Amino acid sequence: MAEKLGFFSQWLGGNWAERNTINANADALESVEGKVRDLQSTADRQAKEIVQLRATIMGLAEVLQAKVQFDDSELEREVNAALEKLTPQPKAPIQGATDPYRGLPGGDPTPEDIDAAKKLMRVAEDHHFSKRFADARSVYKEVVEHYGGTKQAVAARQQLQNLRGL
Repeated sequence: MAEKLGFFSQWLGGNWAERNTINANADALESVEGKVRDLQSTADRQAKEIVQLRATIMGLAEVLQAKVQFDDSELEREVNAALEKLTPQPKAPIQGATDPYRGLPGGDPTPEDIDAAKKLMRVAEDHHFSKRFADARSVYKEVVEHYGGTKQAVAARQQLQNLRGL
């Protein structure tokens, strides 16, 4: 009877299952806070390294400008060239295959794409038959990269697989 009224749970300090849940959540919160502190210290360390690199580059620029005279447009051109070398070129998005039998992407290719892919395949096959496999491989890759939605791209993928064994 006292159990039904909840007398023991109130007298003993509440529901123990709720306390266990609260303690488990507190432990999870503590571990998350620790990870946040670790991330914050990593960000602080990286910020210090960035400041150090900036100071080094600024000092290097001052020394160079004192030793060699150059104008700002020349410097800007060289910086842009170096930036282009260091940043990766964005790759074209690869569409997922929707035809399980042929592996063709969902969108229909344009007639111009089909014609261009056919021309490239002829060039690749000429290279292939004349045993210039490196040239054939590069043309097959171009077909796959640029005309992935065509039947020719499927054939080019297969030829690339075949050429791996050579």
